[in-house]
Amino acid sequence: MKTQEFTPLKRVNSITKTKHGLIASVDDEFLRVDVIDAELVRIKISVGGEFDEQPTYAVAANPKLGKRFAVKTKDGVTLLFTGEMYVRIRHEPFAFDVRHKDRAIFEPIEDEEGAWG
Repeated sequence: MKTQEFTPLKRVNSITKTKHGLIASVDDEFLRVDVIDAELVRIKISVGGEFDEQPTYAVAANPKLGKRFAVKTKDGVTLLFTGEMYVRIRHEPFAFDVRHKDRAIFEPIEDEEGAWG
């Protein structure tokens, strides 16, 4: 698949903590992270500013109320931490990764300037 067919997301404009996680405004789109459980998050990226709310086979569960998590921002990086895993969002250039306490779950491939490959 050619990357030229995609519009890269470059900069986080704002991040808002929600009842279930967070929503980041990234250029003209949104990134939503919902905490399903301490070891499970659902990540969605909007298309045209709207989320597809149809259930997916990957995670067809609803966030559990009462699951504790923290959202902290420092030095252009926001961290959502559940106690077992975290989602780290770099604001500029935009990137995110997901890690369990002892291993990577998702990491972007980046060049020396931080651009996604």
